Amino acid sequence: MALFADYEQLLSVIQGMGNTVIPLVSGIFEFIMRTGATLILPVLFGENGILFAEVLAWMGADLVLIPGYFYMRKKLLSGRSNQGDVQSAV
Repeated sequence: MALFADYEQLLSVIQGMGNTVIPLVSGIFEFIMRTGATLILPVLFGENGILFAEVLAWMGADLVLIPGYFYMRKKLLSGRSNQGDVQSAV
């Protein structure tokens, strides 16, 4: 359940930062992971393989969201420092 909470928080934070592309790409990764897991894991692990599909989907989305968060954070912080330089010069 912790993965899901992290996923939802990261998704909301990135959207709040004004980026909608990263959450969209994470949704695509989530779909790919969930579909791949439901097709492959039952062959390997039987019916119990389906149980891992949800967790793998969240992990796939987090593979995009975590670097995306740090990218957006760095971008916003560098923008803030540049704005501070301009304001101090005025």
